[in-house]
Amino acid sequence: MKMKKRLLGVLLGLAMVLGLMPGMSLTAYAAGEDITSNINIVVSGSCNSEDHTVSSDDEDEYTVKEGVVVTFKCSKWFTDAVRIYLNGTAVATWPGYDYNSEYRWTAKKDAKINWAGYRQSSANIYLTETSTVAVNSVTLAPTTATLTVGDVKKVEATVLPANATNKTVKWSVGGTNSGAVKLYTDANCTTAVGTDATSTLTVYAKGISAGSATVTATSNADSKKKASCDVTVNAAGYDVTITAGSNMTKTEASGAASQTGLSGAMTDVVYTADTGYYFPENYSVEAVNGISVTRNSYTQITVSGT
Repeated sequence: MKMKKRLLGVLLGLAMVLGLMPGMSLTAYAAGEDITSNINIVVSGSCNSEDHTVSSDDEDEYTVKEGVVVTFKCSKWFTDAVRIYLNGTAVATWPGYDYNSEYRWTAKKDAKINWAGYRQSSANIYLTETSTVAVNSVTLAPTTATLTVGDVKKVEATVLPANATNKTVKWSVGGTNSGAVKLYTDANCTTAVGTDATSTLTVYAKGISAGSATVTATSNADSKKKASCDVTVNAAGYDVTITAGSNMTKTEASGAASQTGLSGAMTDVVYTADTGYYFPENYSVEAVNGISVTRNSYTQITVSGT
């Protein structure tokens, strides 16, 4: 609806200025519209519905997306010349009355089209390709991390230079045990990071299982620019507290009776029977959560396990 209103305004306004030129038809796109498919641009004059005709009040810039083919054509109404400039340099000039001529241009990257300089006897069309700032580097902080299963670590990517055109990265997890770590976009680990390109430069790595994994961020603008963080995930920690019976003494060379923050096997704890006492052959203590007691001899037992 807005486009129709704009078109009507263009037609009514130009009917007053160009009313002495019967048969002239002028159209225009909506301001700011992106051009995403191949088009013809007719510099004034009659045209069909898929063409775009330059008119005197077309002062807006339009974005032509990369790869779009634009064919510029003249109509007989221009008696002077039509000039097309690319990044400030004239690339095409022809008499406006030579309406059989055309200039075909393929956008190598996103560009702007502006027809400032239009007048009834000539027209200047300016094409300005959007400059692209390349990615120089990608870094991660931290570059190494150690987690316990269930722990979460923030990993941040920095893409330089700061004004790079495309600062998005693709996140991935590899390494010896890629399943040991899972990436999320939030600290609460509610939204997993997908394998597609993502705009987030911060992820949260959660320890899923014991193992070694590598978190990598790769630039979407240049796949050669990437950085990694090596993550070690340890099994969830546990504590062991031994309450010894009477008439036995822990040997000094063995482990402590209370051990905390364990991720692997506990340190063996050895007890020796006091003088006058012994551990009978049928001596036994029920194992608890993987921790068991072994009778080594008449006078010694060992507490061990995971």
